[in-house]
Amino acid sequence: ASFGKVSCVESPTPIPELAELIGPEVAALPSSIPDLGVAAGELYLAGMHKAVGMRIVVEAMGLDPAGVVAVGDGLNDVEMLAEAAVGVAIAGSHPRLLAVADRLAAGPAEEGLATLFADLACSRSLLEQSCLACGAPDRARRRPLSCAGRPVRHWGALRAQQDPHPAAGP
Repeated sequence: ASFGKVSCVESPTPIPELAELIGPEVAALPSSIPDLGVAAGELYLAGMHKAVGMRIVVEAMGLDPAGVVAVGDGLNDVEMLAEAAVGVAIAGSHPRLLAVADRLAAGPAEEGLATLFADLACSRSLLEQSCLACGAPDRARRRPLSCAGRPVRHWGALRAQQDPHPAAGP
């Protein structure tokens, strides 16, 4: 028998310790709800993560991996975002997820996914290597979101929630 993951809410044994007790074939992630502490989290088969599933789907459907966009907000999304051609983290995600993401989308209250999808649809290319508004080169896979008639934000500005294209002075 096998499993994908086991979610624990009130384990009498801390989740990281539980994974160690089971053995190296099992790994652990903390709960996405920090207030639950170490008694909550996920146990999963080591090496089995969302990137594996993404690879299987891409291959089975005959898709080009260079066109894959993945969106995530939790530690269980790290490998998937790192492997996707364009990895998008939701604002406020764990720093480890932000570190591997290519882009940042606003959270649900700001309709971040709707904006992301509109921006991707309007973009000349998912894999632009420079800002479409000002031509500034992009660095290390950190591609800008762009859409005609909308503000363009660079990755660094998105992380700092600042406008990278301030109005030009006199």
